[in-house]
Amino acid sequence: AEEVRAVARGLVATGVAPGDRVGIMSRTRYEWTVADYAVWWAGAVVVPIYETSSAEQVEWILSDSGAVAVFLESSRHVDLFAEVSDRLPGLRDVHVFDDGGLDTLASQGTGIADDELEARRTSAGADDLATIIYTSGTTGRPKGCELTHGNFAFEAENVVAATPEVFKQPGASTLLFLPLAHVFGRIIEVACIHGRVNLGHAPDPTKLTEDLPGFQPTFL
Repeated sequence: AEEVRAVARGLVATGVAPGDRVGIMSRTRYEWTVADYAVWWAGAVVVPIYETSSAEQVEWILSDSGAVAVFLESSRHVDLFAEVSDRLPGLRDVHVFDDGGLDTLASQGTGIADDELEARRTSAGADDLATIIYTSGTTGRPKGCELTHGNFAFEAENVVAATPEVFKQPGASTLLFLPLAHVFGRIIEVACIHGRVNLGHAPDPTKLTEDLPGFQPTFL
């Protein structure tokens, strides 16, 4: 929670306004979830992008959504973004996980007061937009599916209540390797945090046979 608030302060300090769109392009990793909740805490809207997307897809999703900032995972994604950045004049800021982007944002937001941050957190209600998730684009250009905070809350609260043998067992944990750009992986993320379940992130599914014995999840 402290990390989320610190990054949210940085987003506010760098000019992200309530309702603004912020992209996240990365494999499934801890920073994805921190950025996700920080954008929400700042009152803004998250736009996930598959980390395997092409430059053309990245340009379309960021331009169609009107994103003002984007989180990228690595130099590979930075290079991809550089191919289209000149065609995205409305996108002001790029934050790179591998380059300490979250820490940099946190340092930029130290001047944002607690009451201002709390006002941002409470600026969105259940009927307000939480995320825009783009389709695969198999029938043309990807289309943005708008989901509200109420959509996420309803799903998370119900899945936790309906499966207590999964989410309410002492020491419950899961190792998430599904892409957080997909709504199912995202629902697992939100449900785990709602249910106070230990959530691990596995960025490379090919290494699951190594990661699973180390993490010892109670469910997948």
